[in-house]
Amino acid sequence: MWLLLSLALAEFSPAPSGDAALLQALHEIHRTARAEAAQELGRGERAEVRRLAQELAEGHKAADEAVQNTAAQLGLTLEAGAAGAASLDALSGRQLDRAYVKAQATDHARAVKTLEAAEGKIRDKTALNLWQMELRLLRAFQARAEKLETAL
Repeated sequence: MWLLLSLALAEFSPAPSGDAALLQALHEIHRTARAEAAQELGRGERAEVRRLAQELAEGHKAADEAVQNTAAQLGLTLEAGAAGAASLDALSGRQLDRAYVKAQATDHARAVKTLEAAEGKIRDKTALNLWQMELRLLRAFQARAEKLETAL
């Protein structure tokens, strides 16, 4: 997840098209997080990890809808890339639970750091408001995953 964001932000410029790159990166983050949550929900074992996956799936779905609405307001089209979660493909049960929670804690921490670094480059006020909401959401998901990671 964080790799997609880093790649998109590497091409970020202060030009108006920079907002498009940021929105595209968020869209990919949300798609990937939902794909990973689906894997956990399908093959995970522990109830507390499944609850986290459900919470993240619902939160990322709602956040992605806000991203898509903002893109539409700005007249931007977001591309539907492949939502990958290949690192979890071969895992199941408790092994998947541990890998999933660790990945969520790590990915959300990296996404938060990258977003914090990019926030001052956002030009459009609507995109900036969305970005601030996204930072709060990703920080909350990071804290939730880190707390569960220490409990496993």
